[in-house]
Amino acid sequence: MIPCDTELGNKSEQELIKLLKIPRLKQILDKVKPNYDYILIDSSPNCRFFSISALTATDVILIPTKHNNIFSLTNAATAIKHYIPKIQQLKKDGTPIALPIFWNGEKITPPAKEAAQKAIDHIIKQAKHDPDPYDLLPYFYPHYTSTNRNREVFEIPGYANIANATFTQIPAVYKDKVAHQYYLELAKEYFLHR
Repeated sequence: MIPCDTELGNKSEQELIKLLKIPRLKQILDKVKPNYDYILIDSSPNCRFFSISALTATDVILIPTKHNNIFSLTNAATAIKHYIPKIQQLKKDGTPIALPIFWNGEKITPPAKEAAQKAIDHIIKQAKHDPDPYDLLPYFYPHYTSTNRNREVFEIPGYANIANATFTQIPAVYKDKVAHQYYLELAKEYFLHR
């Protein structure tokens, strides 16, 4: 685990652009890639220097969302439709590839799930009717087909104690068996079955 440099983290976008080039993180990670099965980069959900740098360095993107936050859902759609294709054009190798969204760390009741599904249905419908149409269905409902109308989204529930791990400064996956199991299931769902 390598945390963000505090000094760099406090610099403005303009200062960062003067100091570093967007592909710098990719160049550094390319040197160590052979030593690891996976390298995970946690990035903020905005289109700023560090996020663009992280997207440029990645092959695959996991998009955690909140079922109870319309901005989280629309931000995921925006990233899939706009930001990721721009990085793919820049890299010219078809990466990064966005994997389907997943719910991260909130309790979901059946009525809340139904409300989230209605919001997602609206986002998917709207994207199909945009001036530049985009099919978001596989990113929100990866198991949905014409014969199997499965609208389930992979879920890491709140009781996995992920948010509480920040107090101990130890990732939940290392100290909590429930969190570990859910992240293992996430890896199987997104990496081992594709």
